[in-house]
Amino acid sequence: MTILLPAHKIEPPQWMQDPDLILILDTLNHDDINARMVGGCIRNHYLNKNIYDIDIACKLTSKKSIYLLQTSHIKTIPTGIKHGTITAHINGKNFEITTLRRDTKTDGRHSKIEFSECWIEDAKRRDFTINALYADRDGSIYDPLGTGINDLQNNIVHFIGNADERIKEDNLRILRFFRFFAECGQGTPDKKSFDACVKNKDTIASLSDERIADELYKILSKDSAPRAINAMHNGQIFTLNNDTGEQLSTLITLQKQLNSTNIDTRYLISNLSKKHIKNNKIKLFFNKLNEFKNQWKNNIKESLYRFDREIVTQGLLILKSQNNDIDDLQISDAMNMSIPILPINAADIMDHFKIPQGKEIGEKLRQAEMIWIDSNFTINHDQILEQLD
Repeated sequence: MTILLPAHKIEPPQWMQDPDLILILDTLNHDDINARMVGGCIRNHYLNKNIYDIDIACKLTSKKSIYLLQTSHIKTIPTGIKHGTITAHINGKNFEITTLRRDTKTDGRHSKIEFSECWIEDAKRRDFTINALYADRDGSIYDPLGTGINDLQNNIVHFIGNADERIKEDNLRILRFFRFFAECGQGTPDKKSFDACVKNKDTIASLSDERIADELYKILSKDSAPRAINAMHNGQIFTLNNDTGEQLSTLITLQKQLNSTNIDTRYLISNLSKKHIKNNKIKLFFNKLNEFKNQWKNNIKESLYRFDREIVTQGLLILKSQNNDIDDLQISDAMNMSIPILPINAADIMDHFKIPQGKEIGEKLRQAEMIWIDSNFTINHDQILEQLD
């Protein structure tokens, strides 16, 4: 078996010194180097990004890993044991542990795998070179395919091995390519990888709407999302407008300046298909945003009365991003102005006109509301009643 040597050595950062992580690694590595950190945590370290999840690759079977972890009183959850994945839960934190694998058969959505004890085989089945890095707790970094560190340092995102084959193993990798291009890339995408994505773009249709939407939201969560959106537009991965990237870039800048980031708004302005969205709350948000845009009358008070503050704020940001005449004071008012409250209710009308509850009450209440709005929300309870028929 090929001996894997470190490609780089770093001073273990704080996240590598987590006592719970160390306990897990020491437990699994009780008689050999069986387990190493892998993937995103190492990639993000090199990119100086936050580390949210620490995944572990392991030569041991899930059954053996569970046995060893239990000897250290570490709770395990068989989250994907069929595919060699378990979760170690310790002090409120989760660490996903997956047995080294190699693919034997794929259909674009699912892979048939065999477990392995070879780090190189495990690296070859991963998607991109920047995700095929491993680390020991002492800061030794392993790059089994020999290009991952270099690609990270040069902001290059490309598939491992044959790009067509990687995509055929999982069609979602087309969208993942653009996500990592947004996060890690610069300039134009790697040509071979980009061409393979364009060639296989029709296979995206085989994916569930939920998987597509989830990946698109991950792309849009990046402040550099316009880079990926423009690249997808150039490859006709999705039908987008020519100015989509520019509008999205302006929106993201405004959201960051106002500390008002909303990924749903980014999705809407990107002109991406709404059919992928199954969440009814998000659908309602889209509908309200479009309703606001169509009804915008240059009146912040009326907008705040008719719509939720977030709808008004994000709607104005969209309008401004689309080169409409929206000034900064209007956006500030949308974020800070008190929401007008109608100073009259059905009981007031019933008492004033001495009429019972019924259709007439609703009509007079709507009339009262229009009188109040027409006054620019300035008249009071008694003045409204005086003007009612």
